[in-house]
Amino acid sequence: EFEVELNPELAPKSVQQLLRMVRVGYFNQGIAFFRVNQWITQFGVDHHGRKPDPFKMLRKPFDQDRNPYGPGKSKDDLRKRKAHPWKRGTFALIGGTQMIIVRKANPQMGTNELDAPAGTVVRGMEEVIDQLDHSYGNAVDSNGKGPDQVRIMNEGNEHIHREFPKTDFIQKCWEVS
Repeated sequence: EFEVELNPELAPKSVQQLLRMVRVGYFNQGIAFFRVNQWITQFGVDHHGRKPDPFKMLRKPFDQDRNPYGPGKSKDDLRKRKAHPWKRGTFALIGGTQMIIVRKANPQMGTNELDAPAGTVVRGMEEVIDQLDHSYGNAVDSNGKGPDQVRIMNEGNEHIHREFPKTDFIQKCWEVS
């Protein structure tokens, strides 16, 4: 288990979307950690082709939060964002249903005007996130090798179970007050 403390003051729209996802059971369908590298782990994509699709509404674009430390494109806003880089354990919704957790700080993370940190992993970084399998690489960082988010969208998790059986999944997620 790992625990994320959400921060609605920094990213209210992202927190609202994440809570919607938890409350309708989105994570309980088995969500693959499809991109794990030295900097981040990325997850949240699911099968888009099922009929009926109980999660279609969650994937629709929504008005994303702006970076609270400088929401615009000016040099001054960029300077402000660079003064608040994402740290290890930063949790962010990066659009629709996809999330990242920062595994190792990188001065470029959190510098985009749409990079709004929604929370922080407060328990389980070493025990869970650092132990996620990364032996396959991933389609983004490994020239098309490893778990592929497009294939997850088109085929579901079957190809992951078949071709990448050591891939880790979220099996259940719940809200704690």
